[in-house]
Parts: sequence; C-alpha cells; structure tokens
Amino acid sequence: MNLLEYILFGKTYGLCIFCRKKTRLSDSIYHKGHMCICKKCNSSIDVAPFLYTYEGTEDISFTLAPLYYTGVVRNAIHGMKFSSFCKIAEGLSYYVNTYLSVFEDSEDSLLKDFDFLVPVPLSKTRLNERGYNQSEIISRCISEKFGIPTRA
Repeated sequence: MNLLEYILFGKTYGLCIFCRKKTRLSDSIYHKGHMCICKKCNSSIDVAPFLYTYEGTEDISFTLAPLYYTGVVRNAIHGMKFSSFCKIAEGLSYYVNTYLSVFEDSEDSLLKDFDFLVPVPLSKTRLNERGYNQSEIISRCISEKFGIPTRA
C-alpha cells in the first residue's frame, strides 16, 4: 500500500471501480488493495444470461460475455480505456472469473478446451498513449485463476 492510498483510505476503505466513491471494504463484494466493487453498483449491473454464447466463425469456436456493456459497466470500461484507471480491469476480471468458475468443476467443463487466452491487441499508438492493454490485464487475471496460458 502506498502512502497516498493509506492517507485517503486507511485500512478499511477503498474506491469503487464503478461509482468511484469511497466505500467501506466490508460493504463491498470484492476488493483488491484499495480497489473495490460496492454492493450498490454490483446490484445495478446487467449480467448476461448464463451460457449466452456467440457461436463464432470457423476461426473462433465461441465467445462468452458475462456482462452487458451498459450503465456502470460501460462507464467503468470508458474510465479504464480513456482515463488511465487500469485497476478497473482487475475488478472486471472478478466477474469473468466468477462466470467461468461455474464451468470449472463440471464434467464437460469448457475450460479444459481452452488452449490459451488471447487478449484483444492494441495498436502501438494506443498502447503508448494508454500505457497498458486492458484486455491483457483481464486475460492475465483469468490466466492466474484457471491456469490457462495467455498469449499476447
């Protein structure tokens, strides 16, 4: 924890990645360091129907999307992409990991079929402007949880 975070939040508060309000960590559904997801924002998120998949093309078997790109999710993604708040990516990975965890223990687990994760690449110009690739951060969080390698 750096000194500024300690001064702003102490040991019991964090900053919600969605509403960006100071939140008691005990009143959050997820936290990592001083980044958290408050219960109020979590309850306002549009979660996609379970197993709602896009069947893809000959090159992509299928895709999964745990959240709809609306409301606080849309605002958070914009903050991540255009306001250099890269910690949002780790918070969003909480939802992806929770969604994928359902598949982890089933006999016909989709996760066993994943060879590797491929984050959506950024142009060199955008990567230099932003300083990070948010898709790569999310991919690495998924990789850590499920042991599926990431190829950037």
